[in-house]
Amino acid sequence: MTCIVAVMETGRIVVAGDSQAGNTTRYSIMPRRDPKVFRLPAPTGGPTELVIGYTSSYRMGQLLRFGFTPPPHPAAKDAFAYLAQYFADTARTRFKEGGFAEVDRGVEKGGTFLVAYAGRIFGIFDNFQVAEFDLDYAAVGSGEELALGALHALSDSKKSAEDRARAAIAAAAAFNAYVGGPITVEILETAT
Repeated sequence: MTCIVAVMETGRIVVAGDSQAGNTTRYSIMPRRDPKVFRLPAPTGGPTELVIGYTSSYRMGQLLRFGFTPPPHPAAKDAFAYLAQYFADTARTRFKEGGFAEVDRGVEKGGTFLVAYAGRIFGIFDNFQVAEFDLDYAAVGSGEELALGALHALSDSKKSAEDRARAAIAAAAAFNAYVGGPITVEILETAT
């Protein structure tokens, strides 16, 4: 139950998320106050803060939001290599220590979240792989396909990144019972 989107425009990345929670096996919903989108401080040596938007588990989001320190960003590593080599492994350790990581047939699993960092949009998935998207937007969660459709339809519009992100979450909420408001928005200012 979630929809998280990230939309890039010159000088900034907007990350937005819904507030719906509940139990999909019982078909119940419960809006929550703790946001699915938040900021982390810039890692030592890193160019910017990080903005995280998560799905999968509120516990996973809490482990990232509270008590997680992004590892130092070595000067020789670009943002993708940093996230794949250092950030994902540190998150994996945090999930294990916090009792969230699962082991299934010898494979550790975490959850799914978007990361806006260094002027780029990345996804980290439940097997801790890092993806960099080839579009100026991305979405994850149960409303992913609906949000991506809305973002694609709005890609040539004159709307701001924030307006596009909000419209994508609203489209997902209109047609997916597990996505709902209010919408949380965080903006990562990037170097131009």
